[in-house]
Amino acid sequence: GGQQQQAEEPEPPPPPGANIIRNPDQYYDVSGNNAAEAINNAKANKVNRQCDPGFAGCTVVRMTNKVGSPSTGRATKVKNGYRVTENTFSPRVSAEITVYLPKWTGYESASNSEKAAWDNMMASLKDHEDGHVDIAIQEANRTAQDLAKALPASRTFIVKNGTVNEITAAVTARYSQANKVVADGWSRWYAREKNYDVITDHGKIPRSSVQY
Repeated sequence: GGQQQQAEEPEPPPPPGANIIRNPDQYYDVSGNNAAEAINNAKANKVNRQCDPGFAGCTVVRMTNKVGSPSTGRATKVKNGYRVTENTFSPRVSAEITVYLPKWTGYESASNSEKAAWDNMMASLKDHEDGHVDIAIQEANRTAQDLAKALPASRTFIVKNGTVNEITAAVTARYSQANKVVADGWSRWYAREKNYDVITDHGKIPRSSVQY
């Protein structure tokens, strides 16, 4: 019988979206003899180093990407040139999201009216931070989709002559394009986050009243 050729295992297609890691909300303690004092202490934020001073809460997003390195495998002669198989192909985008919020240590012993004042502040703060979370998820998914288009699922592509320089240039161009897609995505996300804070005045205007 003839020799059997082992078929190459196809590379799985990139995911349609990013790998989103939504961590549980993290709370830091604030003191206060009443709700107003506790709210002022939370806004001063001298305790939680994750958030900037002057802001009671914040959303921390750690965006990462893995494009891979531009390396090549073998080139095989085919009818219309040379088919090149890449050794490295791993376009992935991840977003790890954590919201930091204040916790009033005197809440349980406070009067109902004081609790209501604190609850109202927290509801507004959580609503604002939810907007930051929405933007992060949207832009991470958009970047992942753009990256999948820049580096198609196939690990192989065709070049005309199959020379080392030609193959290297083709592979490097693909990865340079992918890295630009990621950089553009991060810039777009950062700009949207900043604009969201501007149009909501850092939560003073409900996010339901604005388009972000």
